[in-house]
Amino acid sequence: MNQVFDFNRWLLLVGKHWGENRKKYLLSLVAIVSLMIIWFSFIFLIEFQRPFVEEMQVATYYIGMGIAGCLFGSFLFAEAASGPKAMHFISVPASALEKLLTALFYGVLLFFICYTAIFYLVDFLMIKIGNSILADHWKEHNLSQTLRPMSVTNVFTGPAGSGEGMPDIFFYFMVIYINLQSAFILGSIYFPGYSFIKTSIALLVVFLFMVFLVVTVMDNFMPRGSFDDGFFSYRIWEGDSFARGVKLPDWMAATLKYLFMYGFLPLFWFATYYRLKEKEV
Repeated sequence: MNQVFDFNRWLLLVGKHWGENRKKYLLSLVAIVSLMIIWFSFIFLIEFQRPFVEEMQVATYYIGMGIAGCLFGSFLFAEAASGPKAMHFISVPASALEKLLTALFYGVLLFFICYTAIFYLVDFLMIKIGNSILADHWKEHNLSQTLRPMSVTNVFTGPAGSGEGMPDIFFYFMVIYINLQSAFILGSIYFPGYSFIKTSIALLVVFLFMVFLVVTVMDNFMPRGSFDDGFFSYRIWEGDSFARGVKLPDWMAATLKYLFMYGFLPLFWFATYYRLKEKEV
C-alpha cells in the first residue's frame, strides 16, 4: 500500500471526517442560511422600493463567501492544535497528503458548492417574496409607475450593463479568495489556538509591510515619477512635464504577474503539508 497516497484509504478518511464533523458542518450551513435571510430582510427594510439590485446580490455573494470561507478554513485543523483531539488526529492511519486533501475537499470544494447553492436558494426565495410584497404595495397605493420586478443575477459574470472591457470581477475575486482561504487553512495548523485572529493579524502585518515597502522604501530609490499601467511600467518626470518611461519586458511582466497571482497558493499548500508531516512525527 502506498504510504504517501492511497485512494481507498483517502475515501475512508473522507467518510471518517464526515462522520465526526457532520453535525458541525450542517449547523454551519444552517447558520449561513439564517444570516443570509437576516441580511436580505434588513436590506429589504431599509431599501423598500427596490432592495435586491444586482450589485447588492453580487456584493453579498462575494463578501459573504470571503468572510465565511476564511472563517471556515481557520477551523479545519483545529483538532490538531493540542490535547486529546490532537493525539487522535495524529494517530489516524493516514498520510499528511491524505489529511490535507481531505481538508481541501471539505473546506475549499464542498464549501464553495454548498455556499453557492445556499446563496441562490435564499436569493431566489427572497426575491420572490420581495416581488410579491412590492406588487401588493403598488396595487394598494395605485402608483402610476410601472413596477419592474427584481430578478436573480448571475454572480459569476457580474451585474448586467457593467460595461465591456471591465475586468472579470469574479475571476480576480476567486484568485484572492482562494489564496486568503489557503492562508487561513495554514494558520489553522500553524497556530495552536485562536488561529483565525492570529492569522488575520499575521496577514495584516504582511500587507502593511508590503505597503511600507512600496510607498516608502521604493519611493526613495526611484526617480521622481509615478507608476503607469500597474507596477511594471514607470513614468519619470523632469520638472512639471513627462520626460520618459521605463517598462519591463512583456515576458518578465507576465511572469511576475502570474507568479504573484498563482505562486502563493502552492506555497501555502506545501507549507500546510509539511506542517502536517511534523504533526505526524
